[in-house]
This record gives sequence, structure tokens and C-alpha cells, in this order.
Amino acid sequence: MRIKIPHYDAIKTVCPGALNVLKRYYSGDAGKMLIRAQEMDASDLMDSRKKLASLMEPIIDKAESEDRGFSEEERKAWDALSHWLERLEEAYNREKPSNPLPPMSRDYSGTRHSHQALTDLYDSELTGGGQRLDKDQPLRRDQKFSDWQRQHGHHDRDRMENDSRATLGEIAHHWLTGDGLPTAQRAMVSTGTGGVLIPSVLSGQIIDLARNQSRVMQAGAITYPMTSASLTLPRQVTDPEAKWRGEMKPIHRTETTFEPLTLRACSLGALIVCSTELVDDALALDAFLTRTLAEVMALGMDHAALTGAGSKEGDNRIEPVGVTHTTNIQTHTGTLASYQVFSEAFTRIEGVNGRPNALILSPVDYGRLDALTDANAQPLTPPPSWGQYQHLTTNQLDAGTAILADWSNLAVGLRQSVRLEMSRDATVPAEDPYEEVHAFSQNAFVLRVLWRGDIAVLRPNQFVKLTFTEPAGKKAA
Repeated sequence: MRIKIPHYDAIKTVCPGALNVLKRYYSGDAGKMLIRAQEMDASDLMDSRKKLASLMEPIIDKAESEDRGFSEEERKAWDALSHWLERLEEAYNREKPSNPLPPMSRDYSGTRHSHQALTDLYDSELTGGGQRLDKDQPLRRDQKFSDWQRQHGHHDRDRMENDSRATLGEIAHHWLTGDGLPTAQRAMVSTGTGGVLIPSVLSGQIIDLARNQSRVMQAGAITYPMTSASLTLPRQVTDPEAKWRGEMKPIHRTETTFEPLTLRACSLGALIVCSTELVDDALALDAFLTRTLAEVMALGMDHAALTGAGSKEGDNRIEPVGVTHTTNIQTHTGTLASYQVFSEAFTRIEGVNGRPNALILSPVDYGRLDALTDANAQPLTPPPSWGQYQHLTTNQLDAGTAILADWSNLAVGLRQSVRLEMSRDATVPAEDPYEEVHAFSQNAFVLRVLWRGDIAVLRPNQFVKLTFTEPAGKKAA
């Protein structure tokens, strides 16, 4: 059976080395776009698949180094070669020793699926079985970044590196001990410096976990996937205004003023030192690593969104500008002796055609509010407006400061993946309060996490920074 190779010319231009891997399948010069699947043993099939996967890596690397997406020709070549990886995997699964069927009864016709069926399967996997997400639209809280990534990001690398969905714990366990599933081995990519790079499909899942834990995301901040190092959004400066008019009278002219707001990806990084003894249980390791990474990202996201100072090195901004350092936000000062300060802030936002949906404050201040009592020593009853928005606590705000806002006016730009690497040989320098760590000599491993993104306020007047001038605890009269 002969099967047409889609986009042969694109493969020849973008990744000519792949043709050398596949040359044993070619049926001759007259049918240069046709292949004939021949019988191969399991080791040959897996070797061909690994070679093909490694030859595809530079296509992604080139696009990333130039900070762009695939060109049309690169996309055609990548899609065609990705289908070849699937076919080689299927053939390997039929030929591997664990296959209960005798060799003569196995199917060597090339594939069990027509090209259209493969395409349908491919599209289904990209959408994650859910709704298709628009590439250029922001994500609501209930929409997953990992789904967007599969549809529009580096999903092809994920398919190549992690076809069998190995977990982070399985990959770490196999890398450190040599034990575990073959799927974990296939999912790993060596960095060439004694470390290993984690598949980007896992980073999308970790981003979703971090979004779930982040207070600003819980409050309603909007996620903007960034397909390049910068993303320009419109910031509304003035509101439109309508006026009543008489019959046959001119219609009032009004304008909404916008100005460009550019998100520029900054880099958030952390070095996490872990004991190698953790690897005895891959399930426990997976839970620990996933939870730790999500917490690190969520805290970093909240800190930048709330109090980021926009620090610079030379002319380059290396930190997002958070709400408290954004110009033109509203400010209000009051005491925590009652709920009055929050009622006044609520009214301020409504006064500029807004509707606050969440208050973020420190646990200390929330505890003081919770302890307020009235003249009869009963819990102080809050006003109706207090129940119209969420109340969220975080240690990323100091006691004495809170922010009431319509948080859908906070834009969180996320680059397409988190870079995760592990090393057994790294030396982590001392940094107060931590001592220097030599991973190898101390039987530890180091997890390095790097994420790029930016944060910006779209409508500053929809945010009120509250400053409390006296400690709570005073009873309301």
C-alpha cells in the first residue's frame, strides 16, 4: 500500500535531513511523494522515530530564536513530519516484543488511519476535546491556558516529546533513578549540561494551576497569551457619552479615547532545591513538584500584579508595573474601625461607571475586620455593598494596604510556556536566609523554573488603593 506524503516539497526545504531518515520508504523517483511502508524490527522503528524527532527540533528552535511563530512552509513541514512520528509510533507498538500477535499477522500496510482520519484525530487532540479558543482573544478564568497552548502554541513539540503523557513526577523519578516507564524516558530532552528539559505540555498544566491559585486571577484578571515578546493592547482613557435629543435634531457626537498599552515580557525565575530522597515515590514527587511550581508562579504573579515597581536595568524594564505603582489609580484613606472605608471606595468606582468585583487585602487586616464588634459586643454587620464583591487575602500585600477594583481591567500577559529544567550537578549560591548548596555532594537536585510575561492595568480609574490609618479593633459606636 502506498500513501501520499503531504507537503513533500516543504519538508525538503525546511528539514531535508528528515528525508534521509525516511529514504528506505521511498518507492522511486517517479513517485517522489509516495512511500511504501516496509517491515522493520522494533529497535529500527524506535531509532527512526528518535532521529526524526531530533531533526525536527531545529524548526522550533529557529522560530523561538527569532521570536516568531511558524512560517507557512514550516507549518506544512512540521504537520507532515508529526504525522510520520505517529505512524512510526504505531508501527513500533505493533512490532514491539510485548505485542501478543505473531509477526506474520501484524499489519504492515503503513497506517490504520486514512490521511483525513489522522487529520481529524490531530485537530481533536489540539482542542483538548473542548471548545476551540480564538488565537487573538484573551482567556477568561474558566478557559485553560493549556488548551490554548495545544491549539495555537507549541503543541507540536508536546506531541513529539510527550505522546504518552508522562507526569512531572515520573520524568523526575526516571531521570534520577533510571527506573520507571519508557514513556518518561521518551518525554525527557537532555540539556547537554547534565540536566534535563521538561516537556512544555506540562508547563501549560502548571500555568493553569498557578492561575487557579493566584489571587488576582481569582479576582477576575484576564489572561492574554503572548505569541511574541510584546503585545499591544488598547487602554481606554475616556468613556463615551449619549444624550437625549429632540425629533429631527442632530445626534450628539461622542468619542471614546484609547491609547496603546504595550506588554513586554519580563522574566520570572526561581531555583528550587529538593532532596533526592523524595524520588522514592513518583506519585508523591509529582504532587510535590507540581504544587511547588504552581505556588512559586502564583506568588510571583500576585507580587508583580499588586506591588511590582517596574524596576529597570539600564533602559530595559525587568519587572512588571503593579497596581500600587500604576499612575492614575484612585486612592482612599480611612480607618478599620468599621466598614465605612470600603463603602466609600465602592462608591468611588461606581462614580466612574465601574463595578468592583473583588477586594484583595492582607490576612492581618482581614482578621481585624472579622473581629469587629458593635456596641452590644456582637459581630459588626457589614453594609449591603460588602456582599457584592469577593474578599481575598494574600501576603503579597502589607498590612495597612488593600485594593478594591474591577479586576477584569487587569491584563496578565503570558508567554507560551514555562521552561523547567532539573540538574544534579548545579551549585546554588548562598542567598539570605539560605546557605550554598552543592547538589551532587548533598544528594539533592535543583529545579530551575523560568517564566516570561507582563502585567498592566487597562483602566486605572477602576482601581482604588486603600490605606488604613489606624489599627482595627476599635468598637463601632
